[in-house]
Amino acid sequence: MKGKQPAKDIISNLPQNIIETILCHLHIRDAVRTSILSKNWRYSWTRIPKLVFVEDIFEEEYEWRQPRNLMHLESKFLYAMYQVLLMHQGPILQFTCDMRAGRNRFLIDQIILHLSRSNTVTELKLQLNGDGHPYVLPFSIYSLQKLTYLHLFDCRIRHKPTFSGFGSLTTLCLRCVSIYGETLLRLLSKSPLLKTVTLSLFCRGEHISFIELLECLPLVENLTIANEWIDMCLFVEAGPQKLPSPLVHLKYVSLDMCFVSDHGLSLLSVLIKSSPNLEKINLQSRRYYRDELCIETNPVKLEDYSDIWLEHLNELKIEYFAMLKTELEFVMLILAKSPVLKKAKIVLDTEVTKVEEMMLSRMLLKLFLVKLPVSPVVEISVERLPGDKN
Repeated sequence: MKGKQPAKDIISNLPQNIIETILCHLHIRDAVRTSILSKNWRYSWTRIPKLVFVEDIFEEEYEWRQPRNLMHLESKFLYAMYQVLLMHQGPILQFTCDMRAGRNRFLIDQIILHLSRSNTVTELKLQLNGDGHPYVLPFSIYSLQKLTYLHLFDCRIRHKPTFSGFGSLTTLCLRCVSIYGETLLRLLSKSPLLKTVTLSLFCRGEHISFIELLECLPLVENLTIANEWIDMCLFVEAGPQKLPSPLVHLKYVSLDMCFVSDHGLSLLSVLIKSSPNLEKINLQSRRYYRDELCIETNPVKLEDYSDIWLEHLNELKIEYFAMLKTELEFVMLILAKSPVLKKAKIVLDTEVTKVEEMMLSRMLLKLFLVKLPVSPVVEISVERLPGDKN
């Protein structure tokens, strides 16, 4: 009788590239623990190109051992991160740090400095909660010249006149970021390959021109702008406005603003007139963004925007629709100016009553009954926000 053949150790003999691929899909804590599997795995984690540090996950394991102490946890988390970076041997291509930025901010400075010296990072995400005190980015971040993706949350960007730009950057997301208008324009203009841009900012200094902003984004395909920055930072000069060179690549626009105000409509009009290939528009007009008194006392004349034309628009979504007269007229205008529109979704504000909802549905149905100029294939839906019990 033949003896049993020993089981083949498949895990220990995996090719190095497969091991690194597996490790990239693990949390860094678990990746380090794979050192005990075999000799082949012992130092493999030090060569993975993707490093993700999330403080909340670190806390989940640490809290059951010791009483919660935020300052102590933050120090331990940063120390663990720093140790991983010191032991890391290969190039770091993707780096994520999600944590509270407390008293140890100088250590975050040192980590960014460390990344800038190797200058291999292509994707950087800093999700920092400063509890009302944004983390001030060090100038060393400008040395990351190979960045293609940059995501910043709760940070302050300082102006650096000698900044030469992010020549490879294609995606920029700035959320809850404090920045001077001049610095923003320089950052955008020095990143000529930007395709996806998200701006939700606390803008400092004087207002900047919306036209000037758009001129910095000649290749943009997806543009998202949030309200607090629109109202506080951007202005549009009186009269019809249009970019000298159209945004021919722009396909998707998302604006979180009171779009039925004169200011909001002016911004939207500039975007539409300058974007001949626009395919999708997403508008949000939250209740705390709307100044209904201003709308009522200064009614918007939609005929001033009758020259817009959305030849390629196939999807429209409006959220927090409040049944204001200007909102209704705006929807009718867009429906009439979008010959190939396929889907129009209206999500009602919680203050809209059931009776008003029925009125809106009848009004939209009438468009087809009287054969007004509406896309023949459009599907119009009226919905309520999840959890709305009205």
